Amino acid sequence: MFVSKFAALFVLGILSFSSLAGVSLSSQEGTSADTKEPRIALGNALPRLGKTCDCFFTLEEAWRNGESTNAMEAADVPERILGQSPQQAMDVITVMVPNFTYAVDRVDSRIIHIKDKRLAAIERYGLDQTIGPFEFQGEVYALIEAIARLGVPIAPRRQFGIGEPVDNHSQIRVKGGSMQVRAALSNFIPLEQKAKSRILWIARTGLDNRPVTTQVYFVW
Repeated sequence: MFVSKFAALFVLGILSFSSLAGVSLSSQEGTSADTKEPRIALGNALPRLGKTCDCFFTLEEAWRNGESTNAMEAADVPERILGQSPQQAMDVITVMVPNFTYAVDRVDSRIIHIKDKRLAAIERYGLDQTIGPFEFQGEVYALIEAIARLGVPIAPRRQFGIGEPVDNHSQIRVKGGSMQVRAALSNFIPLEQKAKSRILWIARTGLDNRPVTTQVYFVW
């Protein structure tokens, strides 16, 4: 009897190990066996994580016809990420949220750019384009319009839900040589003014729209 039980456990152990082979540690961390683990929407988690870790985020969403326009922002993530470092949290979310990618800003490491990976397949995606020399001073809403006048396929978002924390009137001064549009939108914001939201701006792109234009708005 003892031998048969031992053999059964041995076989079960082999099967369990085989099923885990090839699964990265980050995948195991990101997939919780406890379905009752407390969750929080990503859009609510980012300001809290940013405040704890003194970091800021930008969010580039994408959708196809029939999909939600804010799927990443609304995705549920485990609350435990709020106690982790930004990189640990981003790595967990990368495993759990479809199409989620991130990159730390090249100029200011406090800024983390979150991006739907499908945007990489768009030819001339607006935020990846390079502009410059470029100089602007005025409201953030007008900054988006000024970049659009250069032929970049972006536009200020004009319709919002009730209570959305939109910032159209903060002043910004942008001046530099060659730079990505993403950098023009991010690297000249006085971060001390964003201590509450911790999300600098949100961009939304309809992948099935023709022409493909990205709508951008700054967050209050």
